[in-house]
Amino acid sequence: MKITLAAVSTSLSGREILHDISVEFPANRISLLAGGNGSGKSTLLKTIAGLIAPDAGEVNFGGMNINSLPRKEMARRCAILLQEPYAPAEMKVAQLAALGRYPYGGGSCNAPEVKRALEDAGISYAANREVGKLSGGERRKAFLARALAQESELLLLDEPESALDAAARSELLNLLCRLHRERKLTVIMAAHDLDFALGVADFVCGIKSGRICFCGEPETAVTTENLHTLLGVDIDLFHDRRGRLRVLPEYGRKS
Repeated sequence: MKITLAAVSTSLSGREILHDISVEFPANRISLLAGGNGSGKSTLLKTIAGLIAPDAGEVNFGGMNINSLPRKEMARRCAILLQEPYAPAEMKVAQLAALGRYPYGGGSCNAPEVKRALEDAGISYAANREVGKLSGGERRKAFLARALAQESELLLLDEPESALDAAARSELLNLLCRLHRERKLTVIMAAHDLDFALGVADFVCGIKSGRICFCGEPETAVTTENLHTLLGVDIDLFHDRRGRLRVLPEYGRKS
């Protein structure tokens, strides 16, 4: 499902955050939203998900304006995993995943869609564990299971790698690649860690101060010059063994 934004502007508390955003995210690909803190990445994801209504412009899913879709229909088409999702500490992981069946009228912890979501997110072994007793990586997987239980075509992720150690990030990276391949998802991911995101991204959109700096496939759009404009630092790039464009670990030198 192709996602198109046409001249979208969005405000929060009376302040315009996104300014005339026009971009097309390709279907069945993993797209990266890159930018510094306060650049507008999270606001853009929430606007795409219909959680925030734009002041101007349109967001279209496969040519359909999302403003014309009822809330439950939107939830069938789009799932979002926010930076700091909330769930009661005593809630069981399977109960959390079952919340993803709300757009379809609800579902039990034993529903086949819930079981599949727990399995696909790699957290089925903790189905009966309380959310408050999970590690950071397990907690992220539990909320991912809730999103997967919605069985949406579009998955939005807001800095899914934040607060995870290197091993958990690598595991999450592999999980996202597998889910994208097996479920044929369209994924749009805001990420603070460029190296993490470039390991999976097929399309990159750089955002600064609520405006698009550049967008396109990594090989053409992600250059040292564009990243300097976006982030204000010098960043060295290289290709890994799979031919993926990556960022050297010591990136972040001030120019």
